[in-house]
Amino acid sequence: MNQYSALSEADKKDLLDNYLIEHFSISAINEFISNEKAFEKKYIFKIYDQTSGLSQIIGSAYHKALEEYFISYKEEGIQTTFDALVMICYEYIESIPATNWRPQVKKTIEELKAEAIKRVNFLIKSFLAEVDTYLSDIQEILFVEKSFTEFVTLDGIDLPLPFKFKMDIGYIDKEGYLCVSDHKAKKNYTKEEDVNMDCANQSIGYAVGLKSVFEREEYAGLVKKYPKIKEGIKRFNYYENKYSKNMDGSSQIKRISIDIGDSSQMYEAMLFDGVWRVLRAVQDLDYVYLMNKNDYFQDKGEMVDFWVKTRVEGLEGFPQLNAKQKRIMGRRRKDLRTSSISKIPKAAITAFKEQTKFVSYNTEDMSALSTQERIVQRLKTFGYMVNVAHVVHGYSCDTYLLEIGAGMQSKKIYNYRMDIAQAVGKADVRIAKGLLTYDNFPYVAIEVNNDQESRRFLSIDESGLSGDSLPIGRDNFENPISWAPSNPSTPHMLVAGASGSGKSIALKTMIEAAIAQGYEVTIIDPKRDEHFKAFSGVTIYHEMEDIELFLEIKVEEMDAIYKSGSKTKQIIFFDEASDCFTRQTAKKKGVDEFRTLQQNTLLLAQKARSAGIHLVLASQRFSVKVLSGDAKANFPARLCLTVTSGVDSKVMLDEIGAEALNGKGDALYRTPELSEPVRIQTYMLKD
Repeated sequence: MNQYSALSEADKKDLLDNYLIEHFSISAINEFISNEKAFEKKYIFKIYDQTSGLSQIIGSAYHKALEEYFISYKEEGIQTTFDALVMICYEYIESIPATNWRPQVKKTIEELKAEAIKRVNFLIKSFLAEVDTYLSDIQEILFVEKSFTEFVTLDGIDLPLPFKFKMDIGYIDKEGYLCVSDHKAKKNYTKEEDVNMDCANQSIGYAVGLKSVFEREEYAGLVKKYPKIKEGIKRFNYYENKYSKNMDGSSQIKRISIDIGDSSQMYEAMLFDGVWRVLRAVQDLDYVYLMNKNDYFQDKGEMVDFWVKTRVEGLEGFPQLNAKQKRIMGRRRKDLRTSSISKIPKAAITAFKEQTKFVSYNTEDMSALSTQERIVQRLKTFGYMVNVAHVVHGYSCDTYLLEIGAGMQSKKIYNYRMDIAQAVGKADVRIAKGLLTYDNFPYVAIEVNNDQESRRFLSIDESGLSGDSLPIGRDNFENPISWAPSNPSTPHMLVAGASGSGKSIALKTMIEAAIAQGYEVTIIDPKRDEHFKAFSGVTIYHEMEDIELFLEIKVEEMDAIYKSGSKTKQIIFFDEASDCFTRQTAKKKGVDEFRTLQQNTLLLAQKARSAGIHLVLASQRFSVKVLSGDAKANFPARLCLTVTSGVDSKVMLDEIGAEALNGKGDALYRTPELSEPVRIQTYMLKD
């Protein structure tokens, strides 16, 4: 056992106070060996790559899907389906902001995204077709993507800095031996003769790391169950899944097994050389980290920006450094902390970066350009000549109205949405699919989110609640937006919005308006939202049993109203409906007249409008399972605040866009009368 692992927490803290990093990893060692300056940037200054390349994004999406697959297999013995796995990949790819995609020449970000989706589809299909390559060797899965931080002994030396590692899968094979698997999505397979060199550090790192793990008392029961664990890792399996089809028809997944065996000491010695260099560097106050200008894995523009910043601004330019790092680096020789270039004008530094051709596509200095100039400039790079004719300053976003050059197809601008977002420094922008008419002229409308400190909010007082329709908000052109339940084309409404979107506040305002306009209001609130506690004289249901009974009775009441020929004036606000549908009482076998909560809700949506009963169904998100096409057709008015993914936006609005909203009441509103969703800011009621 490593001598440092027995130290008290206070002694460990004193020990680690001598080092600029808290732990080392195989990735850190490999980074240091290939490019010391990149190591310093990432592991000491905590400045991570601003962009990810296509292969990296494909690999990360594939990894997330396989993590879900093996967790489900480990915990429940379930093999996750193709649809579920690719959905995980899609949601990951959709979640990547525009500013995080590394551009490629003559390819838009949308084209890169489409290629990523195509590749992960192929990878998941190949994985499921050949999953027995994994499963045939597994007796029990112990760990899936589990992270450990351990003091280890390497090449006979107790290392004074902890080793952090995370394996894809740790398992016991059919013979009772401890094994580790690592999976990668690859453009090309690693040559077999290169595997030992390329994977040796990772393999031996797992070996020494897990040796320390299984020395812990908490794993004594597992060691007793599988005594061969004491012999260490038997085998390392590297699974490479290539995302282009093998022309010879061979298996897409290539498994390379490494049995270190008697060569373990040689591998440990090889890894020790790199580890020892890192340990010496991170405790040497005056160590100078060299930049490898031939490292094609690094964005050279970002590397030069980092180097210039360290020399010009010193430690003051890096607020993310912790107190220990500032204390240690503050003792460095002053000529190593900054240099004479700190006195050089900014223009000269920019010229240097241009001359060395190290200006990154993503870090190009556009501070002198306005947002509209950036939009025009970026579209020009794709051969689109446009002019920003108007800028409309809205509540949550500004709308840029574009005139398109002669012969240009306006609908194709939508393909450059993510590239425009990258140019203006936003995670995403929204481009209306149809042309927007303003002052009797049609324009392409690009909506760019405002920063939170510069956005405006919208309030309404009680005097504004009366009328024939429920006020919802205003669009960016100051037009009031409302919902008229009595309108035959909009009898019911759907509302969706993730946490922080402003959904509850929007619902509260509509409820207040409904009460003011004489509606009999009922609230279904299974989550006991604090925004609904203030309503007096309103019936509120919280428990599932009460909710199911209420809607069952409401269906009977609807039928009775039909028979009597009368009409009522009611609105039922049903919050977290999607969650309730998933927890509803299942249909009882042999009881034909029994209807589930969801069936009763759908019956009301189909028929209650004629009885004067209206529904507002709200949820953080609606899935296609909960909200099928037939069910959605009965809710023609749809208010979609910020949701977490483009998939959720499509379910609500039949198009993406709501995932790019700005939160806090920013919404898209759609009805049959509107040709496409309108961007609005919802009201909040003045106290």
